[in-house]
Amino acid sequence: MKHRNPRSSDDHLEIVDYFQRVGAVCSPTRAEGFETATRLVEARQAYRRTILSSKFVLEKCLQLLNQATEKKVRFDFAFELSQRETDKIHFINGAVPEIVAMIAYTLSVPDFFYAPDECAEDHFSNLIDLIETLDIRIGHLNQWHRELKAIVAKQSNSKKGAAKDKDEELTKNVFTRRELKANKSILAVAEPDFNVYLDAKQEMVRGAMKLVVSIAKRYVNSRLSLMDLVQEGNCGLLTAIEKYNPQLGFAFTTYATRWIQQKILIAVFEKSRTVRLPIVLSRKLASTERELEALAHANACFPNHDESIAAAKRQKVVARLLQIYRNSFVSIHGLTNDKGETSRGLELENDSMVAPETQLHRLRVVSDVQQAVSKLEGQKRLAMEMRFGLYGEPCSNQRIGDRLGISRETVRTLVKESLAVLRTDLGHLNEMVS
Repeated sequence: MKHRNPRSSDDHLEIVDYFQRVGAVCSPTRAEGFETATRLVEARQAYRRTILSSKFVLEKCLQLLNQATEKKVRFDFAFELSQRETDKIHFINGAVPEIVAMIAYTLSVPDFFYAPDECAEDHFSNLIDLIETLDIRIGHLNQWHRELKAIVAKQSNSKKGAAKDKDEELTKNVFTRRELKANKSILAVAEPDFNVYLDAKQEMVRGAMKLVVSIAKRYVNSRLSLMDLVQEGNCGLLTAIEKYNPQLGFAFTTYATRWIQQKILIAVFEKSRTVRLPIVLSRKLASTERELEALAHANACFPNHDESIAAAKRQKVVARLLQIYRNSFVSIHGLTNDKGETSRGLELENDSMVAPETQLHRLRVVSDVQQAVSKLEGQKRLAMEMRFGLYGEPCSNQRIGDRLGISRETVRTLVKESLAVLRTDLGHLNEMVS
């Protein structure tokens, strides 16, 4: 029965369907992309300011900032930044304590939320402006939004009131009647802005799908499948959408190309090798390979070991790794034909198992030897069986002599005479062995 890979046809259909959808999308013009990005940024900013005006969300924000201050979570997990944005990290380190103190003071005064005067509104607006400078990840705000929406819906639909609800999650976050009314009004204002933000984001993703595919095609020879490269590029595209600022004046595709390439290169460096190397060492290997290719093209011959070390900036480790990784590694589970019916593992020879013809040959030799030994005389037969362990463990001449009641020299003589007889009777085995 043939074993067929069940994923081969499904993956092929998925790839075809994806590229058909990509080809059906019309790429937006620069003006259209700028208009969509502007709409996204405005809707995201309005959504941030609205959702941060909720006391529930501010409490969640305070909890996140305290965790970041105590180094329980990384800054790049809490805020929109990369590890190389050192200036922004220094700013956050200085701004977070002040913002934490302002949020704690605001939460201690209920009038800021339910009966604000002009001074309270100015204070609240300044607080939200400071929080926006931190650029908290939109994913945290979306999660808090979903939690607030679920709690409000449960409490609104409860006939007996929130205080008598047995739901554990609900009893932890019970709103008073005034808080429930305020949160409902906040959600009513935030929902339209959030929907506009999602629609604009989806429109930008669709418009840049061809860009992701075109960049991913440059790395098809990097031992990663095209769909894996496209998925990694899509992750970079989402990051670019969140960080893009249309007010700077350059096109979105110009900005997104950098993030898409970065995500794809990191995936190539980390996932395309059998043994994962650090990103820094992978970059050094890639630059050394480019220098060696240029040197080989100039000299019309491949560089030797000394030239490889010189190209690696005198780093012998890089040169040695380059020699190792030039050899192509293949997976034992890889398919050997286009139909996906046979893997390489099924075609490899198992050296630990004996071939059937070899086993049959050994059985025949053992049978012939035992039959020839059984024709010997009494003491010769016993001496041969015990000396070579035909039916047990081999014994020494002294032990055989003790058992048969004869001397050790006599046993040696009997074995020698028996071997001479067996060489004559089993001469045909020499031809079989050869």
